[in-house]
Amino acid sequence: MVNSSVKSTGGEGGAGIGGGAGDTSADIHGFLGTMNITDSNVNADGSGGGAGIGGGKDGSCMKTTINGGTVNANGADGGAGIGGGNGSNGNNIIINGGNVTANGDAGGAGIGGGKSGNGDTITITGGTVNATGGAGGAGIGGGNDEIAEDITITGGNVTAIGDAGGAGIGGGGNGYGGSRITISGGTVNATGNEGGAGIGGGNEGCGDGITITDGTVIATGDAGGAGIGGGNESYYSSSVTITGGTVKATGGAGNAAGIGAGKDNFEDSTVTINATTANLDVTATTQGT
Repeated sequence: MVNSSVKSTGGEGGAGIGGGAGDTSADIHGFLGTMNITDSNVNADGSGGGAGIGGGKDGSCMKTTINGGTVNANGADGGAGIGGGNGSNGNNIIINGGNVTANGDAGGAGIGGGKSGNGDTITITGGTVNATGGAGGAGIGGGNDEIAEDITITGGNVTAIGDAGGAGIGGGGNGYGGSRITISGGTVNATGNEGGAGIGGGNEGCGDGITITDGTVIATGDAGGAGIGGGNESYYSSSVTITGGTVKATGGAGNAAGIGAGKDNFEDSTVTINATTANLDVTATTQGT
């Protein structure tokens, strides 16, 4: 789609743009194969469990690339804004530019997995991105009850807000973590909610393999979630490495760390802060009890 304007609403169970209602036994329907959006004005609303852009209910998003334009995507009834439908994963999502707003609903991530679906291999290299999860979904990452893996941000202006236990960037609520999250540029503002870390684990989830090498990062946990690291009452350890950039991390009330463990984490966390070739400015704050 080039220099076009599109408004699309899915039928019951369908994505606004992408797959129709389906299940894991479906060969085609329910799953979004490959889609590219370039310099288009797109408004896409899912229905009955469908993502705004991506999979229908019980359908996964296999690959979506946004290169520019203005994109507004809203999931419904457990669907991600961009990614998986209710019950399914959001994989291989790439945003290279544009003005992108993505809202998950009822457990869906803003960008990533639908409710009970993971968010895997999400890359942002540019543009302005605003992603908000719904009812346990991460802003960017896993849906409620699921993990997030391999999230990479190299540029752009990114705002990610989790909801009801979801991390801003990372795992969904109810014990699910965010692993291999890398930020090497851009401006990132990530906020967890109700036990979710700003960047890392959702409520009761860990943040493992979080690496920041450059960029400006503001990360805020909530109600026991670390700014960067573990969610409230995580059962597993978290690991964070920061070698460059300007980082401000604030843990949520309940003595959560600014960087490291959330409140009452069951295992110790590992935090490495070491300036290498980049400028480094780190501020980490706990809100106390």
